[in-house]
Amino acid sequence: SLAFLGSLFKIHHKLNSSLSKIYAKGLLVPAVAMMITLYAFYNAVDFKVTEYEIFIDKRSAIPSIDAVMISDLHVGTSIGKKEITEIKAMIEELSPQIVFICGDLFDHASYEEIMRFTAEKLGSIKTEYGTFFVTGNHEYYLGDMSEILSYFEGTGIRVLQDETIMIGDIYIAGRKDIRENERIPLSKILEGTEKIRPVIVLDHQPNAIDEAAENGVDLQLSGHTHNGQLFPFNYIVGLANHTHYGIVDEGALKAVVSSGIGTWKYPVRTGSSSEIVRVRVNFLK
Repeated sequence: SLAFLGSLFKIHHKLNSSLSKIYAKGLLVPAVAMMITLYAFYNAVDFKVTEYEIFIDKRSAIPSIDAVMISDLHVGTSIGKKEITEIKAMIEELSPQIVFICGDLFDHASYEEIMRFTAEKLGSIKTEYGTFFVTGNHEYYLGDMSEILSYFEGTGIRVLQDETIMIGDIYIAGRKDIRENERIPLSKILEGTEKIRPVIVLDHQPNAIDEAAENGVDLQLSGHTHNGQLFPFNYIVGLANHTHYGIVDEGALKAVVSSGIGTWKYPVRTGSSSEIVRVRVNFLK
């Protein structure tokens, strides 16, 4: 109706008038900057679930595994006790059979109480095959690795440090971070494994994917890159890493690189999402 059109015109006129005043007073740029900043704080803790389905061309008595991977929590920055409790609830709602924590759980922003709380809370998640953790570069930067690893004692989290375990007839290998001088070559870690069996590698940084492919690995799970965290770094971070986000297909090897669920240094994120990764891994029967 004409009355409705008239009201729309008035709203449009008032909006133009308000924007003109903001622009005239030189407030447009600060206003936009404020909006982006508020979005960045909100987006940092607006957790998403990203889902992948992987097919591995090797036989297993286990037809498939529903796994959840989280990485790069950097607890104490954007993630506190409230967020840890929320993340735990989100993971439990997904009902995974196994949970992987792929490094940078802690950094210099993490204090003793939050580290203990995090390890205990995430370690209490009940799964069929368990919860596994590998260290990242920020755990390495903290210096005393034995102290860091002590927070996991008595929790339901098993730390893998350049070692291989078996879940049924599936190998799970966890690597120390690439920054660690004592890191063992993957060929040595996988020594004695049967190449006809599926091999999954947890490696915080996605910079040894070629080594994984050369050693017959079927799936690698990594984090580290944050997919840039802040625009425009989400377009630049790939230059410093083998890959910066998503699925990597290297023939028989598949790799999943997560943007992580926490933030580094500042509790803001604009160039990517904070994510929990759900991976359904299928094997030949």
